[in-house]
Amino acid sequence: ELEGGGGEAGASMLDEVSNGLMHSLDQAVSMRDIHLKTYVTAIVADKAGKVLDLLETMDGALLSQEAHELKLRPGLKLANVTSAVKEAFGNPDKLAASMRKRIHKHLNKQEGLFEDVWGDVLDLVVTS
Repeated sequence: ELEGGGGEAGASMLDEVSNGLMHSLDQAVSMRDIHLKTYVTAIVADKAGKVLDLLETMDGALLSQEAHELKLRPGLKLANVTSAVKEAFGNPDKLAASMRKRIHKHLNKQEGLFEDVWGDVLDLVVTS
């Protein structure tokens, strides 16, 4: 029997402790997942940030102005969009190698974490 009351009282206390530990573990895993998702998003946004900002600006301009008025805004020319896309994604192999190297540098000491994060980056890039 367990000390501290024995029998049912001890088993009940053990269940409470076990449930508390499981809840804490679930919270820790959830927080880890949130932080990793934020990290993955930051890695991708770092490489694609200029393009994403430009596209968001264009989207907002399209919603608030007539299409012919957009020609008057020099920053929203198709050439600028094309240039930003080429700069960010010009060579997919170099982009992937750069992101992989950066992630590996940050996470290589934690077993299995690099592979998980790299897989999430690939999922985000491929599905976006």
